[in-house]
Amino acid sequence: MKEVADVSAMLTQASALYAAGNRPAAEQLCQAVLQLQPSHVKALHFLGTAANLAGEHARAETHLAQASAVQPQDPQLLFDLGTACLLQGKHAQALEAFDRSLALSPAQPEALYNRGLALNRLGRAAEALRSHEQACRLDGRHARAIYSCGLIHQEAGRPEAALAKYDAAIAAKFDFPEAHGNRGFVLNELGEHAEALESYGRAISLRPMSGMYHFGKAKVLRRMNRPLEALASFRAAAQVEPGLTGARMEAGDLLESMKRPDEALQEYAAAMAADPACLPALHARGRLLLAAGRFDEARTDFLRGAAAAPLDAAFAFGLAACAQRRRNDRQGIQQALTCVEKVLAHEPGAKLHVMRASLLNALLRFDEAVAAMETAERLGPLDAEMLLVRGHSNFEAGRYDAALQDFHQAVVLEPLNGLGRLDEALVHLLKGDFVQGWPLYEWRWGNGALKPEFTAGRKMWLGQEPLQDRTILLHLEQGYGDVIQFSRYATVLANQGAKVILYVQPPLVPLLATIPGAHQVVAAGEAPPDFDVYCPLLSVPMATNTTLKNIPGPASYLRASPAKAQQWRERLGPRKGPRIGIVCSGNTDHARDALRSVPLASLLSTLPEAAQVVVLQRELRESDARSLQQHGRVLYFGEQIQDFSDTAALCAQMDLVIAVDTSVAHLAGALGVPTWLLLSFAPDWRWLLDREDSPWYPSMRLFRQHRLNEGWEDVLQRVRGQLMQRFNPAPVPAEVLASA
Repeated sequence: MKEVADVSAMLTQASALYAAGNRPAAEQLCQAVLQLQPSHVKALHFLGTAANLAGEHARAETHLAQASAVQPQDPQLLFDLGTACLLQGKHAQALEAFDRSLALSPAQPEALYNRGLALNRLGRAAEALRSHEQACRLDGRHARAIYSCGLIHQEAGRPEAALAKYDAAIAAKFDFPEAHGNRGFVLNELGEHAEALESYGRAISLRPMSGMYHFGKAKVLRRMNRPLEALASFRAAAQVEPGLTGARMEAGDLLESMKRPDEALQEYAAAMAADPACLPALHARGRLLLAAGRFDEARTDFLRGAAAAPLDAAFAFGLAACAQRRRNDRQGIQQALTCVEKVLAHEPGAKLHVMRASLLNALLRFDEAVAAMETAERLGPLDAEMLLVRGHSNFEAGRYDAALQDFHQAVVLEPLNGLGRLDEALVHLLKGDFVQGWPLYEWRWGNGALKPEFTAGRKMWLGQEPLQDRTILLHLEQGYGDVIQFSRYATVLANQGAKVILYVQPPLVPLLATIPGAHQVVAAGEAPPDFDVYCPLLSVPMATNTTLKNIPGPASYLRASPAKAQQWRERLGPRKGPRIGIVCSGNTDHARDALRSVPLASLLSTLPEAAQVVVLQRELRESDARSLQQHGRVLYFGEQIQDFSDTAALCAQMDLVIAVDTSVAHLAGALGVPTWLLLSFAPDWRWLLDREDSPWYPSMRLFRQHRLNEGWEDVLQRVRGQLMQRFNPAPVPAEVLASA
């Protein structure tokens, strides 16, 4: 009896110590009781309850399980055991304990409430709702049970029912921030934004340091089209809860919509600083950097994302978009292709196959691109964008009728698809069908082509009225070669009685001042004189109804400055044989650079030993510069060529110009200098198909690649044969030059 009395006294003292806040001493006494009576239920229950309240739920479960094993008919013990399991996420064990407790004592609102929580987390929402409703019937002011009913309705897509429960929960317990917050969420979804804003305000007043309530308020403000207040609330959410990266993401998205991309970038960077694994922020930043033209930084973000999530298509698409902006970066394109193919291996999808085709196009693997598009089509019908990709693949592979069909089908699907109509135009022009081609070519103005600002509000002339005694301004577009080719129309329009002003790139001004019919040539960037009408240079052929049969001449419509011609004759020195000017490459940023450029070493190996060879281009890429150093007989003037008037004077000294498709080829043709043009398999539209001459330049001869991906060997072999006929002495064998 004395031991029982001692145990009872010890438990009474433990309770007093615990109530006084001395938990260690209280637990020590309970452990002492267990030393005397290892299965003492009250001591075990005390320790379990204290551990639960201290957040030590695993230890609580151990003590409570021991106690309930000794006294299995105690509903409170089973309730507490269920609570310990619930708080550890052991929902099945918790449910079993609550069921046993309720079987012994059914009228337990708190047990029914906790049972509902366990059922809901086990995915048994309907049963959970019934359990919460039973708790509410037993205790009509059980705010948490009422609130939980609202949560289940909300998750099930029953917002009106959820709202009613949140209202009831608030009526039972007004200072209930969760109920106010979720009420705000539901009201926002129902379009009741003013009430939603009020609810979030109450939630914030009750719990100001909860980022989620500021976040919810911001979303309401954004829906109410109050962007500055929304931005402030998003930022407040992130400030009180730095780990809430969603607030930073929403702030960034809002700033993008407000056309403030630099600040949006800062928000995405802040999200990544808070959570370096926040892949949505990484992708959003990469996307914005890409849009800003900061391709290297964007590519770094997309690569980092692809490394962290190699099967995430978003990063693969981002890398592909970067690669398409840097079409001459073959390593970057190949890297993007590898990422796309990795995603494709796990997630076959039409869009991924289309992106793969686009990258294969960029790598000049056009047959593979066509095959990729066939795979995409088997997965579902192609949309307009996909058809354009396939059209480009077919075009570069020389399947022009198939390409035209693809472009036309894209336009049928999207009649206002300017890119599709422009692509149609290019095929028609390439095939010599100018009647259909020129009007469609006008769609270029909706696809990146820009007119000078001073043409805004001025009348554009397209042949609709006579030009007699009127001033027309013909303005530049596209590249130097385009301007040289179409500047011939200054003479045509002058012959119609017009005063013609040419508005062109500064390096062309001295050259084009020699063209007959040009009243004035103005450098781009300078204010032009007054004019009555204007016309883009590449629209003049349509305005004048140009066809293959009436392309305006004469054979030479430009001429070199006599003074500069003399200067270049002196620089060249005495003639030591036939003079051959060469151009092996152009602008490295040109979309077709890889297709049109020829290695300088390959071109030099084709030329006669007796020829005086002159490089006519101003700049050389590194590999060609190294080749040039090995050939002391070749003249290269580099920066001494100051503008196109110098190039023209130098071309005029040549017996022959051999060039790839660049502005110098146009210049030589416009001067009437004999010119041999080296063309890739799928050429630019102006060179037409299946002919060795050019109706634009009578002095020009075309040497075409005959097969896809054939390279330049066959073309240069034909050039070599023609050179032997033209200049008699045999060229030096390539192997001899290579060893020189």
